[in-house]
This record gives sequence, C-alpha cells and structure tokens, in this order.
Amino acid sequence: MRPDPIIYVVDDNDDHRDILAQSMKKAGYEVKTYTSGVEFLRDGNLAEIGCLLLDNQMPNMTGLEVQSKLLELGSRLPIIFISGGSGIPDVVAAVRDGALDFLQKPFSLDELRAKVDEAVDRCREDFDFNKRAQEYQVLLNRLTKRERQVYDLVIAGNTNQMITEKLAIKISTVEFHRANMMDKMGVTSFSELMEKAQVASRSA
Repeated sequence: MRPDPIIYVVDDNDDHRDILAQSMKKAGYEVKTYTSGVEFLRDGNLAEIGCLLLDNQMPNMTGLEVQSKLLELGSRLPIIFISGGSGIPDVVAAVRDGALDFLQKPFSLDELRAKVDEAVDRCREDFDFNKRAQEYQVLLNRLTKRERQVYDLVIAGNTNQMITEKLAIKISTVEFHRANMMDKMGVTSFSELMEKAQVASRSA
C-alpha cells in the first residue's frame, strides 16, 4: 500500500509557517513544520510521498543550501520554494537543481495547493513505478544462470535460432529455458516481457 503523503513546511516566520500549515491541513494533508533548515534536516526520516515547502531567505541555512544537502542525501522529495526577497539567480539555481517551482511572496494559496497536489501526484507515480520495478527485480533474481542468459538475449531481440547459435545449445533447450523464464516472470507473451523489461531499465 502507498504511504500517506506528508507536507513539510520550513519557514522561520511563525505567521507564514502557520498559514501554510493550516492551508495544507485544510487540503487534507498531514503536515510537519520546522523553524529552520537545520531542524528539518535533523528529521532524517522523510516520507516517500509528499512535498517540501521551503522558504529560501532564512538565517544560518538558506533554502538553497537545504536543497543542496537533500541532493547530496539522494532525496527525491519535490521542493516548492517560497520567498519574499530572492533574486533571479536564486530562482534559476533552485529550478536548475530540480525544484518544482519558486513562488514569490505574496502568492495565492490556491496556486500553492495546486502545485502541492501536482507534487504529490508525481510522488505517487514514482512510488508505484518503483514498486513495480522492485517486484520485477525479485522475479529476475529467481532465474537460473541459463534462464537469465536467455532472458537477456530475448529482450535484446534475438530469435530462438539466434540464441541457439550464441549459446551453442540445441533449440529444444532454448525453448525449454525460455518457457521456464517466461513462467517465472509471470508473462505469457513477448510484449508483456518487454513491458516489464522497460520498467526495469527505466529504474536502473
């Protein structure tokens, strides 16, 4: 099952932080708030589905520095920057490094909610895709060495006859291993096998 999304709000301004948190709660989201980037990064247990609403102009650690640290940690949490005094270079840097958007204060809460919904939907799609890829990898790991060789050659577009020549085995042996491989992979056609293989290649 998918985990519930969590919206993280990082803003050193108490009023702004409360307004953002209440807006997200009204939209039905679970919300966690932080007064600084340092406090947020101490959490260390970020949700797989959610969004970070990140103020850029904060003392000690700017939003851009928080974004940089998250990239170092390999986090894929979508970030929406919120700021009242950031210049174009900051906006460019944030978007270049993967921020979903950069909203300048004051902004519409309806616009913000729409952006958050977009971010959460993207996370859900990524979660579902990664789950399918993980399940597929489990199936791949069940293949014998010979079945894996046949699998690799099949998805590379080789016919049974071509596989026979490349592996120096009888065609009946190729057919036997191919049938076993297809059964273990839970597919009944070449097109189904290729669909799963594409998921695996995109997740690599």
